[in-house]
Amino acid sequence: CSQIYSGGIFRTRSPKNVVDELEKYVKKYKAKEIIFFDETFTINEKRVVAICELILKRGLKFRWNIRARADTLTPIMLRALKKAGCYGVHIGVESGNQNILNKMKKDITIEQVEYAFKIAKEMGFETRGYFMLAYPGENMETIRQTIEFALKLPLDWASFSITVPHPGTPIYEEAIKMGLIQEDYWKLYTLNKINYKIPYFKIEGLSSSDLEKLLKYAYRKFYFRPSWVLNKLTSKRLYGDILSAISTISYILKRKIIAKLESKKI
Repeated sequence: CSQIYSGGIFRTRSPKNVVDELEKYVKKYKAKEIIFFDETFTINEKRVVAICELILKRGLKFRWNIRARADTLTPIMLRALKKAGCYGVHIGVESGNQNILNKMKKDITIEQVEYAFKIAKEMGFETRGYFMLAYPGENMETIRQTIEFALKLPLDWASFSITVPHPGTPIYEEAIKMGLIQEDYWKLYTLNKINYKIPYFKIEGLSSSDLEKLLKYAYRKFYFRPSWVLNKLTSKRLYGDILSAISTISYILKRKIIAKLESKKI
């Protein structure tokens, strides 16, 4: 993820400050579930454990999930999280091909990803992986490897997306040099000043339409597996999973409708 607007400075709130706010939500507003959108909640093991210990000390009961990097998860951290009520771990995998991960400068290995999900699953966490398709330098084979990697991992949920160049990132600058986009398009796009569909990076032998078909294929391949369906039907969290699945499907359908409306306007 890109948080260029923060000036590249890493800052954290103290464990007490975080748990003070959690306590307010749980006790005053009766929150039952809280989602941590900190992009790498697990970057500091000592801080994570301290937050978990304070949650337990204050007797706060709520469900929560976190976002993490594969190379930051440790058994000690996961045990503390589990004990404090955290039920879900979300990890940005991005690609199932090591060369593409290296191009991304992701600084993780396929083995680290496999290990992170393995220990999280063994400890009873719900797992979600995020994957990017059509990164610069990819081809049909590397995209296929990413989809197959998602199927191989012990995931409860998977999110796939076609690579989009965000301002301030190296691939944004690369997209400008390639003539793929114009500078400041993101500002115009977010302000809805123009009906502009962000173009995808050119992948040899694949058109934009092909990439969108591959995206749909990835979702079908993952969620239409008999093993996945059976697992969800027998899950203790069946009701919550159904709601989550409906939300995911609704989002996909909504994006399709918006895309069609925008194409008609153009």
